[in-house]
Amino acid sequence: MNSKKQEQAIKSKRNILDNAIELFAENGFAATNVESIATKAGIPKSLIYYHYKSKDVLLDSILENFITDSIKIFRTFNWTGSDDDYSQMVDFYIEFMEKNKNVVKIFFMESLKSGKNSNLMIKISDFIYGNPFINGPNITPEQRKYLKFIDFFTFTIPIAAFSVFGQEWGALHDVKINDLKHYLITVLKK
Repeated sequence: MNSKKQEQAIKSKRNILDNAIELFAENGFAATNVESIATKAGIPKSLIYYHYKSKDVLLDSILENFITDSIKIFRTFNWTGSDDDYSQMVDFYIEFMEKNKNVVKIFFMESLKSGKNSNLMIKISDFIYGNPFINGPNITPEQRKYLKFIDFFTFTIPIAAFSVFGQEWGALHDVKINDLKHYLITVLKK
């Protein structure tokens, strides 16, 4: 494939993903069909099947891109273990999840249902397990299990919930988003 065709394929896939994310976040995965994604994206339905064999493969691609993007960004973080590092790491996750709010919303919605996608929130937390604190050389396997548990329920879920609900909560209670971020960081540091 020449570079112009490759570039067009990348744009086409991005268009499909962006529109699928918007529709999945708005209507839910089960209530969104491939035809509605194609209509919203302004492309023939067959092009979606050309790039993604099924709607499930499309959702898997959304998950994979989310994790890949987060890992790329997280690897640029220079972790030394200081309090400032922790605050910066929390800021990173808040910013990343806010930027990907619709994706996080999809993961929340699908995780609350029974079925094959009920573990999506757990899967998105897997990228956090690259955290040097959890995978440090002096951490035993039993400690790692405990840290993963603590991380999921006291770090990943609160930050994901904040990214989905923070703006609306702040508007409803007349609290600025930066103040809410400060509150969240303060709570997470405890």
